[in-house]
Amino acid sequence: LFLTPLLIGLSLIGTACSSRTANYPALGPVIGTITLDGKPLADVTVMFQPENGRASTGLTDAEGKYELTFTEVAKGAKVGPHKVSFSQEIAEDDIRATMRPPRHLSRSFDVEVTAEPNVFDFDLGQESAKATNKATK
Repeated sequence: LFLTPLLIGLSLIGTACSSRTANYPALGPVIGTITLDGKPLADVTVMFQPENGRASTGLTDAEGKYELTFTEVAKGAKVGPHKVSFSQEIAEDDIRATMRPPRHLSRSFDVEVTAEPNVFDFDLGQESAKATNKATK
């Protein structure tokens, strides 16, 4: 008799937890590298903003590599078209940098995220600004 309420409670908890991910839109895994004239950019936040819905973000490491996160428990970005933008925290002691963000961070790109693994590399160089999806080549 004691086990019945316990089993019902556990099944409700399991249902609630699994329904959290069931409400997500279709997501595609997204990784890549951000460079400036071929050199990796560290500590850059990359944001993929779909036409409708929640954005996905990632932060580059010392090698310029990032992985997008949709929520704390879901990785990737919503499948479909996105506008990609970049930002970077600037040290408070660098007053020149806080007055005007670097030109390369003002670049944006239009990309298409698919359900298959996506590898978007961005070179933000003055002459070579481009986005490449290696997963579709």
